[in-house]
Amino acid sequence: MTPATWRPSRPPEVSDPVGPTPRLNRRPALSAALCVCLLTGVIMLAQAQTATATRSVERADHLIGFDFDGRIARIEATCFDWYPSQLYTPDDFARGVGAAPSPITRRSGQYGTYRLVVDLTPGQVYGLTAYSATYAQSLWVDGRLLSEVGRPGTDAASSVPKTSYYTVYFTAQAGGSEIVVQRSEFVHAQGGQLYPQYLGSQQSITTMVDKARLRGGIIAGSMLAAGMFLLGFFVVSRRPRFLYFSLACLSIMVRTLITDQKLIMVLFPDLSWRMSHGIEAGAMVGFAFFVLLYLNQMTDRQLPRALLAANWALASLSLSLVLFLPSTVYTRLIPTLQIVYLGLLVLAFAWTLRLMTKARAPRGVEQCLVLAGAGALGVLAAADVTRYRFTGRYDDLNLLQAGMMVFVFTNMLALALDFSRSEEALTRTRRQAEELERQEQMRRVFLSDISHEMRTPLTVMSNYAQYTRAQLEDGTVDQGTSENLLTISLEANRLALLAGQLLTSSASPPRTAGLEPVAPERLLARAAAICGPILQTRGNRLDWAVAAGCPDVLANEDMVIQVLTNLCVNANRHTEGGSVRMGARARADAVAFSVEDDGEGVRPDLLERVFERGVSGDQETGLGLAICRDVVEFHGGLITLESAPGQGTSVTFTLPLADRGDQSGRQVEP
Repeated sequence: MTPATWRPSRPPEVSDPVGPTPRLNRRPALSAALCVCLLTGVIMLAQAQTATATRSVERADHLIGFDFDGRIARIEATCFDWYPSQLYTPDDFARGVGAAPSPITRRSGQYGTYRLVVDLTPGQVYGLTAYSATYAQSLWVDGRLLSEVGRPGTDAASSVPKTSYYTVYFTAQAGGSEIVVQRSEFVHAQGGQLYPQYLGSQQSITTMVDKARLRGGIIAGSMLAAGMFLLGFFVVSRRPRFLYFSLACLSIMVRTLITDQKLIMVLFPDLSWRMSHGIEAGAMVGFAFFVLLYLNQMTDRQLPRALLAANWALASLSLSLVLFLPSTVYTRLIPTLQIVYLGLLVLAFAWTLRLMTKARAPRGVEQCLVLAGAGALGVLAAADVTRYRFTGRYDDLNLLQAGMMVFVFTNMLALALDFSRSEEALTRTRRQAEELERQEQMRRVFLSDISHEMRTPLTVMSNYAQYTRAQLEDGTVDQGTSENLLTISLEANRLALLAGQLLTSSASPPRTAGLEPVAPERLLARAAAICGPILQTRGNRLDWAVAAGCPDVLANEDMVIQVLTNLCVNANRHTEGGSVRMGARARADAVAFSVEDDGEGVRPDLLERVFERGVSGDQETGLGLAICRDVVEFHGGLITLESAPGQGTSVTFTLPLADRGDQSGRQVEP
């Protein structure tokens, strides 16, 4: 038989780069910039819808005639009379206090009392809202205690710190409304001053607070969703970049809950000031820490080791300060560490840009998005600082917050692109692995077929050589001796053909051989000459006959001889002291060849699978019948097997007639 040729696929050619490595492509950079601009516009529009414009007031006389119905006043601490180191109540002011107010500075002391009288429309309801970050504060309006956050004291021992965001409503009295605030601040190193108080009509303050809470809830919810989404990607892909950016998003969420309207107090009303303060101090450090680790992953871990070591050192130092030092100490040091962290992030982004311009990092589009998002964050943060420092108009539109949102969403897009590319690469790798497995399977089949097909010619040559040697030793050389030598020569040539195919299977294109008309008598005679000596080794007799009028078939002679030989060899293995019969008879459109024996037969459990590769009832390779099936099906024929235990086996296969024109052009790969 001539098996199909197996040929391993050639690996794709990889040409060496010619000339310098190309610089950063403008197209991904422009696409990233456009994406960031679009995101910034959408986020700023959403922020604007939840922002409330206010007017900063720094002197008490500027409140005279202020239109509280149309605007909200952002009353700075400088508008209040300040009584340091005194905790006065409205009753004390009603009786008269001996101390005179003192000038207010940025660090006005650790405890004291603020007082302000504002002319408001009598009988109208007003709202007052503020952030009580002084860590102990009591608020009176017109002699009524409306808010108490913690308990102010004259020293750290008598003060009960707490922080929250409060909103109170009151009805204005004739002659002006008195606002009195007691506060104590023993948490920070140098104390501080009263945070701005927002004063306006009931409706405007309610709308302002609702919008601020809505915005904070949306931002915190978005960061939570982003963080959990990326955490899920990490669980699936096990890629650290998803984990690091997920933790960065969760850091933003925590800081938003801590700072915006103190939403965390709604979820955890009994949260201690120490825990709240520590979380607030560590949230920004955590964000910077995880962002830097994320950048290292996005640049294929090409950030300098010194930068990464400084990142770990600063994070460890910050955590240690918050856990083991008093708040009056670490509140002095944490801002400095945050500035250092900002410098580290700037260096990390600069290094990433350097890698991109030198084309050392393969993810150009993703890194463009990372840098564009960082640029938007920097621009909006700078604009936030400038707006509050150099303009008198204030609102709760947090540009830094918007910048962080832009940064998060652009990096989520970068991660999505990175994941998509990785999945495409994984799919290509999987397909290549499947192709290699398919080729390996073809190679194994090819070698198995070659090994199986070579054994028969070798057996025939060995048997005929032994007979010829015996004749030579006995001096009985006759015509049979010449025929034996001719058979050995034919089998040697066929073996050489198989060996040649094995040697050239991976180096040269397949050769083709056409199917030719051949007489059934010739096929059976050649097969009998080959198989006769093999059957005699087990005392079996080989008979063959061709029915009268049997026409020629269209076939590859060597392949059909191999089928007949395989069938006879199989019959010989399962028969001893019996007979094997080959025959051919004409059918309507084909010639049916049969090989029968009276041996032990095939077990019933193997009948349905005898033509499958590897299926054998006698510990052989199980390839013979599978090869016969392949050859017969190639010729367009059909092969069947009938057997019963102890009653022998009959195998029949058909070959097309030589005069069928539709077969004349059929080709076979040797």
